[in-house]
Amino acid sequence: MLWEGYRYDWEELSHRIAYLRSSVGAPDAAGVFPAELGIIGGNFSTGGFGADVPMWTMTWLEVDSQHVQVAQGTLPFAIGPTGRAELQGELDLAALGMEDWPVVTVALRGVTFDTDVPPEPGADPDYDVSHGWTPQRLGAGVGDMSRTGDLVSFDAWMEFKAGPLDRPPMNASVPYANVAGALDVSIVGARRGSVITSGRLEASDYILRDPPYTDIVPLPEAERTLVMAGEPSLPLGIPLIRSWGMVLNSSIGEEGRYLRAFGVQLEAFGYGQDSGEATMVFDLFCSHSSLVEEGDLEVEYLVDVDLLQVNDPEGSAQLASAQAASEVGPLELTLP
Repeated sequence: MLWEGYRYDWEELSHRIAYLRSSVGAPDAAGVFPAELGIIGGNFSTGGFGADVPMWTMTWLEVDSQHVQVAQGTLPFAIGPTGRAELQGELDLAALGMEDWPVVTVALRGVTFDTDVPPEPGADPDYDVSHGWTPQRLGAGVGDMSRTGDLVSFDAWMEFKAGPLDRPPMNASVPYANVAGALDVSIVGARRGSVITSGRLEASDYILRDPPYTDIVPLPEAERTLVMAGEPSLPLGIPLIRSWGMVLNSSIGEEGRYLRAFGVQLEAFGYGQDSGEATMVFDLFCSHSSLVEEGDLEVEYLVDVDLLQVNDPEGSAQLASAQAASEVGPLELTLP
């Protein structure tokens, strides 16, 4: 089971981000797996001053192959006022039972962000950080990887940078914001003869404010599509998300925004065995459409993807997703 991204939509209004969770767990023999989800958008979402209903979307890839093995790990992060934290992850393949797999890589299987942690000294005491921040940057990923014997090392990062907007106590506290993070990873092993090809998709959008409830038009499909040229003739192709990111308002004072909807997820996947070519269409979406809107919205998207090709004519990889309305806050359930 491989994570292929997420999306959250609010029913009524745009909100800050106080908590964000999307992660898949290991499936059982029937293919049923645990999912950890949830979002909190500040006290206009939780009932303090108003209430709202979130809609979550989870996308995953069901892989059936004796030539692929997946293990799981989690890295804790402390994201400071710069909005970015980096560390080096280390995994013992022997401890995971994967020491004999000749091809190994690391991909994302989920993320958690939680703003309910004390800020640095100097923050405005009148601002309650548990109500979240208006984000200016949001993302996570894994980078360069090396293997020495049974030990795998890889770079990892998470970003949650708060941006100022319309709340003086929040704005005064932005330079002191701390966020707790967790990066869930999949360690993917493949048999000899497997091939990994890396690709990157970049896209951008500029949405002019037209309140109330600006009509947000999705980016054209061509701008959300990544075509990757792998090795011909390998029968099984598997997309692996290695990083995703959204940067808001780079040319608008690096302001934050209340968000009505946002996410990065794989929407469609096609693979041709003869050519080795893979086509990936992503849902890249960000909206501040609401009753009250603070300025235009500029968005830059980034997705890093690996195409894992495996010599398994009996194997299969099937993209699937689920969507539902839920309560505000952490949610644990089983899918599909």
